[in-house]
Amino acid sequence: SESGSSSFIDENEEQSSKKNKPSKRKEANDSGKGKKRPSASENKIEHLKKYLRVAGIRISNYNKLFENCKTIKAKCEKMMSLLEKEGLKGRPTLEKCKKLRVKIETKREIAELDVSNILKEGGGRPKRSVCSDTTNCKQDEEKSTPIKKFSRLQDIFDSEESD
Repeated sequence: SESGSSSFIDENEEQSSKKNKPSKRKEANDSGKGKKRPSASENKIEHLKKYLRVAGIRISNYNKLFENCKTIKAKCEKMMSLLEKEGLKGRPTLEKCKKLRVKIETKREIAELDVSNILKEGGGRPKRSVCSDTTNCKQDEEKSTPIKKFSRLQDIFDSEESD
């Protein structure tokens, strides 16, 4: 009976030990909850990055931007200087950044317009029958008409001389 009772006690101990240990699934969930939240300064950096995106300021590599910035405060100041350089005044907000984006986009469009790309009046392919430059056509017409008039007179003079 002792061997039977000892096996019964061993089974009870195993069941009680299972109840005391949390399952692996619960441990995984607890570790997700245990993540520490970003500090206020790190949160401020994230907000400033968001403002830069909304304002339309593209930064491909933040590591290059923050190359000489050792502290979080220096990083924040660097991003604020970028916003101020583009024309933001005061504390950044989403509304201000949206307005700034419109200004930046118009500046880019104006910069894209090049004087050499603007077409002249009457642009397009020149036609064969019409002169492309109207001033040259008028001069050509004036030169050609007097020649015709004199050529007729020349015929009259020639006929009188022959008499």
